[in-house]
Amino acid sequence: MREQTFGEAMAYLAAAYRREITQEQAAVYWDQLQDLEDDPFMTAVKMTVQTEDRLPSVATLRYAYREERRRARQAQPPPSLPPPMDPEVARYYIERMRAMLR
Repeated sequence: MREQTFGEAMAYLAAAYRREITQEQAAVYWDQLQDLEDDPFMTAVKMTVQTEDRLPSVATLRYAYREERRRARQAQPPPSLPPPMDPEVARYYIERMRAMLR
């Protein structure tokens, strides 16, 4: 995650919970969360603010992040199959493979 995104998330949390986040707290959050991706993390922070009464723990934010990643994966359409092969072309390849196996 970019430090700018992390700073925005900490400011968002501080404003939402009307409390100052100390440098020591921010250092722990950064140490534990810096490997996360920016966009899903910000979405997780905003979703956590909607559901938590108190400043969320690192574990709560990581859980919300994983749930956001899972939700995003499920929202993607499944991969589509290639169009069916012409039967004549398929026969050609099958015959070539049979010849190679002889």
